[in-house]
Amino acid sequence: MSSRSAEMSFKKGIQALEAKGYLESLAFFESALNLEEKSGNPAPRMKYLSYYGLALALASGRTEEAIDMCERALSVEFYNPDLYLNAAKVYLASGDRKRAHRAVCQGLRIEKRHPNLVALLKSMGMRKRPLFRFLPRQHMLNRMTGRLISSSR
Repeated sequence: MSSRSAEMSFKKGIQALEAKGYLESLAFFESALNLEEKSGNPAPRMKYLSYYGLALALASGRTEEAIDMCERALSVEFYNPDLYLNAAKVYLASGDRKRAHRAVCQGLRIEKRHPNLVALLKSMGMRKRPLFRFLPRQHMLNRMTGRLISSSR
């Protein structure tokens, strides 16, 4: 019975997350984790942990803890593209676009047409090649010319 209650709480958390009720979703996901623990399962379902991490990052900005939770979930269920999506969102919330892009690409290797991963990749945008390709992207010449070109458009 407690396992069914945990799943109900998880689904309500998803609904709250989609409605951008981050604190509410955080409470539902925490409840799902607690109910799962009370039901006798030694380890929580990884989707509960991953979504709890996402809600934690979005609701309170505690991105380091959220990253740990998402990565822990991914270490167990490395075949679940939804967990890569959550990790990518948490990385974006922490300002780490490179890791977010890597997580999206890993998720897309599992499911090439995952609609939410594709949408997130599109929203992140594509970077253009640096003007001076023989120099690193972070080199002053590439950064300055890139700013000049983008500001003129």
